[in-house]
Amino acid sequence: MTGKDTTILQAMKQSWQLSRKNMWLLVSVLGGIIISFTLTMTVLTTLILVPLIIIESTIKLSMPMFAGITLTFIQILFFCGGAVLQPLLAEALTSISHKAEQQPLKQLERHLVRPKILGWLADHKLLQAGLVLGFIVLCMSNYITLQKTVYQPTTQIVAHRGYANKALENSITAMEKAAEAGADFVEMDIQQTKDGKFVVYHDATLSRLAGRSGQIYKMNLDELVGMPIKNNQFKDEIPSFEAYVDRAKELKMKLLVEIKTHGHETQDMEKQLVDLLRAKGVANDYIIHSLDRASLERVLAYDPTITTSYILAMSIGRLPDVPMPYLGIEEFWMTSDLLKQADEQGKGIMVWTVNKENLLHKYVRMNTFSLITNNVDKAIEVRDSYDKQKTLYERIQIIIERL
Repeated sequence: MTGKDTTILQAMKQSWQLSRKNMWLLVSVLGGIIISFTLTMTVLTTLILVPLIIIESTIKLSMPMFAGITLTFIQILFFCGGAVLQPLLAEALTSISHKAEQQPLKQLERHLVRPKILGWLADHKLLQAGLVLGFIVLCMSNYITLQKTVYQPTTQIVAHRGYANKALENSITAMEKAAEAGADFVEMDIQQTKDGKFVVYHDATLSRLAGRSGQIYKMNLDELVGMPIKNNQFKDEIPSFEAYVDRAKELKMKLLVEIKTHGHETQDMEKQLVDLLRAKGVANDYIIHSLDRASLERVLAYDPTITTSYILAMSIGRLPDVPMPYLGIEEFWMTSDLLKQADEQGKGIMVWTVNKENLLHKYVRMNTFSLITNNVDKAIEVRDSYDKQKTLYERIQIIIERL
């Protein structure tokens, strides 16, 4: 069998049959090749990244398109590197097994792309055009991927009860306004009704918005859904949670679902909620949060894959040790020390309810996971003004810190 026909696995099989003396030669040669290859790839990758790092750091402006092109060159580098490493290892293994030490480069050239192939490529314009087109498509694909991952906003803007400054709180209209504004999440409140269903409503009673007496837990869903509600600015109607989720799916809007407990829930309330989310196909897309820690623990006991957030009524001193990956902290109590504690615990912080522009700036600069706000347009404007200045390196640092 010639070196030309030998595969890596075949060569390895032959090499393992060497004497102990040649085994040390095998280890040293292969180790040298792998170490040299790793160092070379590291240096070349760094050199490819340097222009992006320098430009973003100099002009303080994120450049996802340039990053996409840079990533494409790195992918090409590793593809070519792999194409070189495979025959190099095969040749080394074969040469050692045959105790052949002469002219390794001449043997290696059988496995590598020969100059005549490059010449052939130069004569085929259509193939050249295809390679250029493939490069452009790969660049665009990397750009889109980076936009959806590394270059995603680092602070999520959560519309409090929908966009309550532009429509009635917790109405489907308010969610639609939040989606139009570009919110990342809509925070909304649900309660269980007398018949074990879920309605989207904040208060325990109907007096503030419906202008009538009545408690949510004493009424069936069909009595509540469609009931007219209003405040000083807007009019709307109470929606069911199921209808709310259906519209959220149409809008591709993620929800931060707050469980408002009134003490009269069914024993399997949390199971019913999770089952509904599963049936709608959104169980792992939404975040469930609540002031009721026991309720959240029951959610996790039934389905540990559900993302949850524990809302703290007040935050003084040490943060509680809870299994929820997120903590909701009122803006009044929020400090840099609490953020540091959360980072140490590997938890994200959701600050509520942040409406003033100076406070929006403050918490965006702190890189909190999210801001829950009634001032959605301004929050997005502030967040985006900072995000445009974050370099690739800074973004990766934030992502690593949140893992």
